[in-house]
Amino acid sequence: MPTDVASVRARPAPGNVSTPFGVVDIGSNSVRLVIFRALRRSPVILHNEKVMCGIGRALASTGRLDADGAERALSALTRFRVVAEGLHVGTIEAVATAAARDAENGRAFLDEAERRIGAPIRLLSGEEEARYSALGVIAGIPGADGIVGDLGGGSLELCSVARGEVGRGVTLPLGPLRLADVAGSDMAKVRKLVAEAVAGVSWLHEMRGRTLYAVGGAWRAFARLRLETTHHPLHILHAYAIPRQEAIDFARFLAGQSRRSMERIADISRRRLELMPYAAVVLGEVVGATPVDEVVVSAFGLREGLLYDRLSPEEQARDPLIEAARGIGEREGRDPAFAEPLVRWTGPLFPDETRGESRLRMAAAHLSDLAWRAHPDYRSELAFSEILTAPIAGVTHSEHVRLALALHHRYVGVSDPDGLERFKGLLDPLSRAWAKRVGLAFRFAFALTAGSPDILKGLKLRVQKDQLLISRAGELGPLFDDRTMRHLVQLAELCQLKPEVAERD
Repeated sequence: MPTDVASVRARPAPGNVSTPFGVVDIGSNSVRLVIFRALRRSPVILHNEKVMCGIGRALASTGRLDADGAERALSALTRFRVVAEGLHVGTIEAVATAAARDAENGRAFLDEAERRIGAPIRLLSGEEEARYSALGVIAGIPGADGIVGDLGGGSLELCSVARGEVGRGVTLPLGPLRLADVAGSDMAKVRKLVAEAVAGVSWLHEMRGRTLYAVGGAWRAFARLRLETTHHPLHILHAYAIPRQEAIDFARFLAGQSRRSMERIADISRRRLELMPYAAVVLGEVVGATPVDEVVVSAFGLREGLLYDRLSPEEQARDPLIEAARGIGEREGRDPAFAEPLVRWTGPLFPDETRGESRLRMAAAHLSDLAWRAHPDYRSELAFSEILTAPIAGVTHSEHVRLALALHHRYVGVSDPDGLERFKGLLDPLSRAWAKRVGLAFRFAFALTAGSPDILKGLKLRVQKDQLLISRAGELGPLFDDRTMRHLVQLAELCQLKPEVAERD
């Protein structure tokens, strides 16, 4: 029966927030170690390692963990302990899910696993697993509204999310390993088992117009195959969106494919591809039974949810995009204190920007000095590439490209980057114009002030009728040489304004 997973008690948040924090996730199909630099709203991953073990293989028919898989898992945990010690991890949060929960020898396995990893292992209930996965999605997609679906090797957790809160949830025995054990290669039987289980979750019918957030390695592999077959220009899985009918159609296609045929599409592990038809059937049946508009992939799930749950409410409330950009700016920029004054100073050029554009401009400001160490001829290329490939949460794919484009223009001016047309499906003309205006505004501000907040205080930018007016304190007159005036003229022409410089009253 569905359970209100919001009522599951959260674990307290002990540990030093400034030291590396490790998560060990013992799943039915894989065992993974993720080490985060620290407990932060936008965590930086120091190390991410996965071993495909399949401890839940044949569990439905035998009631026991797979012996070979369990031995591989224990060997992996032994290695994980050494790695964690070498990276000076302060706290390890180790959890186990469906296979260890359901197997008759699960407790004995966990006792040995605790000895190998050197930390207590918490055996999560299905409700806890659903809750932490939902928290992970909220951490990476703060506006998530719909259903979180976390497909593991042994089970599927479904949980509703809205307005940053976790709602109802349910655990279903629909993991690919379990389905393969129960139904073999009879995909008609697999489809029937999934359809019957999903039909029993009555609240799924309330999701009209909302989103299914797909979590878990099997569904990320599904999305990677889809991304490759459609030649999607941004090769990032997080926030990758698939319209409802396209998700159903592609699920039906993959359900009938062999491992060899899928290997020709993308470089995905053999073990993962062997189970892909089962994962595809589950996705297709869930989407088909639920009136969602789209499927959105979340790279954030259980492990990120465990970290997010340890943060204070104030830290949880922060914007992951801004926090990620701020962190990059603090590591890579010359003076992180320049970002917020830069946003305020350029504000008059964006009187009608939306709330979403405002946060993107703030993120761009924190990133605006990213490439200062590079040779001038390569700064725009580096900035565009770095932001385009950065693992930033809290943005759609369209916003991700728009942010990268703004940073390109900050370094090069009006010229577009080579190959920009390949992103035309993610950038409309208004988005391109906004990115160019942000980039040129920041470019002018840096040229004028060398990134100094103190100099910026003596300058004011205003838009008056058809003029772009820069007023300055008298002692700042020498800043306006031929080079900085060229930047001002370029910015004014882009905004269809006349440039004017005057002394401040």
